[in-house]
Amino acid sequence: MNSKFFISSMAALSLGLASTTFANTVNNTEYVLVAYKNCQPVLTQALNQEQMLAHLALQDAETEFTQRSAPLKKLELITKQFESRIKQAEQDQNYAELGRLGQQMEREFQQLEVELQQVERQGHELERRAHRLERAIEPSLAGIKHDNIQIIPAGQTPSMCS
Repeated sequence: MNSKFFISSMAALSLGLASTTFANTVNNTEYVLVAYKNCQPVLTQALNQEQMLAHLALQDAETEFTQRSAPLKKLELITKQFESRIKQAEQDQNYAELGRLGQQMEREFQQLEVELQQVERQGHELERRAHRLERAIEPSLAGIKHDNIQIIPAGQTPSMCS
């Protein structure tokens, strides 16, 4: 069997299955847009396909951002670890130790730089998808005075102000 044909066939099959699965997810999972004014629902409407796709894309980006945010926690931990050591060196007026700590912190931060750039890129992607969702739901909210919105699974009771 020709390996290029086999690989192409498997790729096409995988893509077809993924498309079918995604389409079934969109069709079988209903969400509702609820707009509130003074904690009272003023609009309850099922998401249309464009809104649903934008909502699911945003959820995916949120999940990925959460998974990739570990470097932010590392950065916070490194900062906390050095805080007390820096304070002690300042109290002791140990400038040589302050210099060493500064260099050590810089090395630690440089090691995180690539990961932090990835987090930043994912943050931009999250923002881009949030704007896509916002643009998708704007027409549904035209003329509706509201101060908050919520997207919830169909059948779930709206609870913005509880």
